[in-house]
Amino acid sequence: MSTLTQTIMNALAATGSSTVFNTENYRTVNLTLSGAGTPTGTVKFFISDQELAPDATAAASPTNQWAYVGAVDLQSGTVIAGNTGVAFAGSNATNMYAVNSNGMRWTGAVVTAYTAGNYTVLLRAHAAMAPAV
Repeated sequence: MSTLTQTIMNALAATGSSTVFNTENYRTVNLTLSGAGTPTGTVKFFISDQELAPDATAAASPTNQWAYVGAVDLQSGTVIAGNTGVAFAGSNATNMYAVNSNGMRWTGAVVTAYTAGNYTVLLRAHAAMAPAV
């Protein structure tokens, strides 16, 4: 299985969710997050294993199953708690994060606490490596 690359959020300038992408055949998901235009807000990553894509702008429930997921900042190695997310405080920035999705069916991003700017997320999913024989 090959690597998959997809822009799941393109210059979103409001609270809201990215395209929710099917990552069930992938173990690791790398996300490149950019904030531009004096971004002030928070971006959180989420996963879900329900049959249909969840709506991360609505509360999680038995019929809308999703959860924020922690991510590793690939620059610093710091783990960012899923409920905390990546906060922007007015400075344009681009950084890369890794999420261990462990084959969860859906992965996405959501902008919360929006005040200004716009946010873009590029998702790159990597298939699980076959064991050595």
